[in-house]
Amino acid sequence: MKLLALDTSTLVATVAAVDGKRLLAQRERRVTTHSEGLLALIDEVLFAATLRLVDVDAIACGTGPGSFTGLRIGMATAKGLCFGRGIPLRAVSSLAALALDGAAAAHGALILALLDAKKSELYAGLYRPTADLVTAVAAEVVLPPEQLFAYVARHANGERVVVVGDGAVAYRGHAEALGCLPTCRGTPSAESVARLALATSGHPVRDALATAAPTYIRPSEAELKLRP
Repeated sequence: MKLLALDTSTLVATVAAVDGKRLLAQRERRVTTHSEGLLALIDEVLFAATLRLVDVDAIACGTGPGSFTGLRIGMATAKGLCFGRGIPLRAVSSLAALALDGAAAAHGALILALLDAKKSELYAGLYRPTADLVTAVAAEVVLPPEQLFAYVARHANGERVVVVGDGAVAYRGHAEALGCLPTCRGTPSAESVARLALATSGHPVRDALATAAPTYIRPSEAELKLRP
């Protein structure tokens, strides 16, 4: 299966094209806003992979958590391309993709994927490497860094943990308090989004085009302002 994958959960736009387990091309670019260059980045990847959009069998999109605006742009772009081509959409967690990026270096340890959520908070997910994939050990959460140790202690059951993601860099002291240091990538890769999407392609609910939505976890600013 030829799959086009993208992730816009952070300010690093990432797009990849794969053919089964083979990576054909991947490009990344740091942006101010994803609307300014995501389609151009997709074109660049397709050109590098010697593919046309008509050659693509499905599109995979990271659903977050992450930047609200970035997630909306990524999801809208992925859905638009799928609707236009009449092909399925696969939706996967951006934190799970980040954890998968670090799986090879984890050497069997649990992987704590952290993204800087701004406003003195972190998006966090704890995963276990399984063969060539990762499975969630606990629900993804948004929390202040001071609560990170309690989150890990509650779910890791004393197992060794390695930390990945730009959240570990932003709050290095809290990551070090867990007895581990940040390693590997700071943001999810589109290649890992593709790998997760292909691994779940045999699931009974194969096409997420009608149901996929960004995973925000915390309420938006507009929702907070509407609260009494």
